[in-house]
Amino acid sequence: MKMDHTSFIADTLGRSPALVLKDGSLNYVSGQVWEANGHPTILIRIHYLGICRSDAKEVTMERKGLSHFGHEIMGEVVFAPHGLGIAIGDFVGIDPNIPVQRSSGYCGYFAMSADHIALRKAVYKLPLSRPDPDFIFVEPLACSHHAVTRASEVLGELQGKDVLVIGAGVAGILIALSCVESGSRTPKIANRGHERARWARDIGLGAYFDIVSIEECAGKFDAVFIATSFVFDDLIDLAGDCVTPNGALVLYGGTHPGQCYAQSVDIDALRRTEGVRPHHFANGISAFLVGTYGIECQNYRASIDLVHRSSHAKQIARKLTQEILPPSLAAQHLTLMSYTPLPGKAVIDMTPWLDATRIEGVMV
Repeated sequence: MKMDHTSFIADTLGRSPALVLKDGSLNYVSGQVWEANGHPTILIRIHYLGICRSDAKEVTMERKGLSHFGHEIMGEVVFAPHGLGIAIGDFVGIDPNIPVQRSSGYCGYFAMSADHIALRKAVYKLPLSRPDPDFIFVEPLACSHHAVTRASEVLGELQGKDVLVIGAGVAGILIALSCVESGSRTPKIANRGHERARWARDIGLGAYFDIVSIEECAGKFDAVFIATSFVFDDLIDLAGDCVTPNGALVLYGGTHPGQCYAQSVDIDALRRTEGVRPHHFANGISAFLVGTYGIECQNYRASIDLVHRSSHAKQIARKLTQEILPPSLAAQHLTLMSYTPLPGKAVIDMTPWLDATRIEGVMV
């Protein structure tokens, strides 16, 4: 019997177990209420989901703006409207920065509703014939690629340039990978805590990057990326001590509305509007503060290509993947992340919930 696709999508989400977040509260529910409100809708069967640090920030309500809860998706299309260039059975990822109506990504099935233009921007086809957890790194790698592109725009290029990344987390490591792909010299990745730097070396990342403690990052760098969870004045001061004259100091980590550096530079506005501002540091060096925020189409396509073709990218993704968890442990891990600086990436395997609500497609 044929079923209207709107009813099909609402029915699928209505009986698919999910972890939802509302007002800082995590709850497991038996299904989600869904209304497309007349907009075209795509339905994706999620095979793997990466737990992002921003998800944990949303749990603690430290992250502002559009909700991205559950966005590092590697899934398979169950239904797509005409005109997207996406077919049932295609594997896809999403750009969470496009304003759409969306369900929780912590579910076996994921829906997005918006006009055709927004949906085309939000969904990217992956070159896969079967599920592959490595591809949950496409979205965070696209963000990193965008940050590196911003530095390249200020400096002219990164070819042969010296690079320092402050922060040895997933973001910092992916930024370093993107720098190498852009032709930089081997990046230094520095961390204030010795444990995180030790962890990065222990999982073998020293084969790709120069991983040091913050006390060891002597020298001057053409580009310095602040890739910590949040950007603070002392980190900008530190970066200012390490950047060359007219170098690029890229603000990648989180900021909050109204946050100012040196009581005068609104770094939140600078980051979110992707501004560039010269700044004269106390050490006498003038360099550029560079904002980076979100993803552009070319960043996403470049990251898809990199994960698909580069053995180094795949090896780094697998080293960063510390745990593959069932959905039942997602809330516990998110809660733990909110007060513990867990290294690496945890990936949710949605198979248990997919088996509970297996949907094969819609007849329209």
